[in-house]
Amino acid sequence: MDAIVVGIDVSKDRLDVCVTPSGEAMAEANDAAGVEKLALRRPG
Repeated sequence: MDAIVVGIDVSKDRLDVCVTPSGEAMAEANDAAGVEKLALRRPG
């Protein structure tokens, strides 16, 4: 099974996320709502 790696670049206002090997990328606000959106997100 291939490893799935998630990188999160944290700044004051934004969370930039990249997933490998899928190459999926997303960004959310660095606040409670943005963190919750990322926590509830499913691969795909």
